Amino acid sequence: MVSKLGDVKFAYVIGDYAKGLDTGIIDLLLIGAIKQEILQNLIGKTEKLIDRKIRTMLLTEIEF
Repeated sequence: MVSKLGDVKFAYVIGDYAKGLDTGIIDLLLIGAIKQEILQNLIGKTEKLIDRKIRTMLLTEIEF
C-alpha cells in the first residue's frame, strides 16, 4: 500500500519523536506528490497498530 502513496521524495520524523521523547504523537513531514486519501488510510491503520497519534505535514518539492 505504501508504494501507492505517490511520489514521496523525502520523509522526516520531526517534533518530540525526533528528540527521543515518546509523547504519543508522531509528527511526519512528507515532501512530494502524495495521494492524501491513501495516506489517511495508512495513518488510520498504523495508529491502531502502534497506539500512537500520527500528524502529517505535506509539502511539494517547490514548497520545501
